Amino acid sequence: MNTGLFDKNGNPIHVGSRTRLVLDDGEVREFDVCFKTVHRTTVKTFEGFEPETTDVAITGIFFCWEGNDLLPCVDEKGASDVSKMEVIEEPGKGMWLAGDDGLQPCKWRRKMNRELLFRAKHIHISPKNEHLDGEWIEGYLSDKNYINSPELEGEFLIDKSSVCQYTGLNDMNGRKIFEGDIVKTSQYGVDDGNGHNYAGFDKFSIEFFNGSFWLKNNLRIFSFRSHVRYEIIGNIFDNPELLER
Repeated sequence: MNTGLFDKNGNPIHVGSRTRLVLDDGEVREFDVCFKTVHRTTVKTFEGFEPETTDVAITGIFFCWEGNDLLPCVDEKGASDVSKMEVIEEPGKGMWLAGDDGLQPCKWRRKMNRELLFRAKHIHISPKNEHLDGEWIEGYLSDKNYINSPELEGEFLIDKSSVCQYTGLNDMNGRKIFEGDIVKTSQYGVDDGNGHNYAGFDKFSIEFFNGSFWLKNNLRIFSFRSHVRYEIIGNIFDNPELLER
């Protein structure tokens, strides 16, 4: 999503971008660019109206820094702080996609060293693999219906609707994070659904669309980033109830 804003180098700023701002005193701040609804203040209504006060929530582009949701500002000379920022990271683009036509290559916008791994649920057809029916198989896609697993030393028929791509990142416990996993993180606080944000852990599924991995729940969406601390707590196939509010 294009915000319509540009950094000091003339590069467009997108939702999911990461920007850097160097303040006049030399302090460096890095921001995640988000589209969200934020509760800002309580204002008085006109005299005679009820209720006497009302909450105000703003939906739009925010620059998120250390739990603060900030709107673009201007200095005493009228220069926007956005015009002093520099885009340092764009939303990542997946190296491979798994679709009905097999693997489709596309380039990354940023460099990331990662294994081209996938996982999917095994469909039992061979008697010797009966114990693996419905279990997750991890490996390399032979085609849209089979995964070759080095660990299990074989090729396994899979449910293609369950194919998940490895993101290239591991969680705090060293577990590989795949598309479809449900993770928790305190990076973005918790949204109560009314525009209020407070400290705590929120839960997101890992989704892949528009060429990028994203954190998503029914209230918010953020770019999936390498600097954030995550913990896997389940996945959308086995534990969809974890995302219920």
